[in-house]
Parts: sequence; structure tokens; C-alpha cells
Amino acid sequence: MKTAPRSKKLFLFLLLFIGLFWFFSTAISQAAAWEVEISLPGMGTTKTFSDPGAYVRILFIFGLSLAGFLAVGAIAWGGIQYMVAGASSMTSVEKAKDLIKGALMGIILLLCSYLILATIDPTLTDLTPTVPSLGNVAAPPPAAAPPPAGAPAGNEPEPPQWNTGGTN
Repeated sequence: MKTAPRSKKLFLFLLLFIGLFWFFSTAISQAAAWEVEISLPGMGTTKTFSDPGAYVRILFIFGLSLAGFLAVGAIAWGGIQYMVAGASSMTSVEKAKDLIKGALMGIILLLCSYLILATIDPTLTDLTPTVPSLGNVAAPPPAAAPPPAGAPAGNEPEPPQWNTGGTN
């Protein structure tokens, strides 16, 4: 009986999340230009964007850079722990090895995710908005006037006359 309230809470949470996502995505997409309050490294002096894709691209690059930096820091910290622990404490040595292995797996995961996205479609890692230009679209020609009632339209043959049993 405890699963019903939990699933109801999950449903309400997902409904709220989807509603907020829809609200903010339409609000952002309708804005002609928006100014960010917090600049990220790599943005330069630009703080105004016409589309959210440009900011998400910078956020993506910043996130990958930060994760890579933290992974290298974890490898360095694990190496220091490994050197300090020595052979006397095997648990400290195992913890240091696990930290180094986890950081290396994180770097491999970052590189593989980038490689998979770039293999599927290189524009997925670019994150620039690609809206195709419609160019000049010609209006369709005006419709021809319908034929008068009772007249055959175009080259259609006249329908056959059926004998209903009356006089010929």
C-alpha cells in the first residue's frame, strides 16, 4: 500500500517538472535577446545572447573543462595519498588506488561521451542553433473556378445512363 502514495508523488513531481520546463523553454525562446547575470569562463565580454543555445554551448564546454580539471586533481590527490600511505597501511593504499581508478574512469567517461556525440552527429557537440532558412517561398497559384453544376469537369467521360425499367 506504500507504493501508491510514492508513485503519486513521483507523478506530481514529474508533472511539475514538465510544466516548469515548458514554461521556461517558451519564455526563453520568445525572448529576442537576454542578458546573463553570471558570466562563465570563455564568454569573453559578451553578456547578451539572442538564443539560449549559445549560452548552453558555453555552459557545456565549461562543465566538461571543470569535470576534467577535478578528475586530474583527484588523480593528483590519490597519488599523494598513495605516496604518504606507504606499505604500512593497506587500507589507505587501496583507498588511494580506488580514487585514482575512479578519476581515470571519469576522464574516460567524459571522452567517450564526447566521442559518441561527435560520431553520431558533430553538430551535437557544437550546440549552435541551426535553423534552416526558408528563403523565398512562392505562394501557390490561385485555384481555378469550379465547373458549373451538371457539366463534366475536365476530360472526364459522362456517367453512363442506367435503364431503370421505364420506357426507352
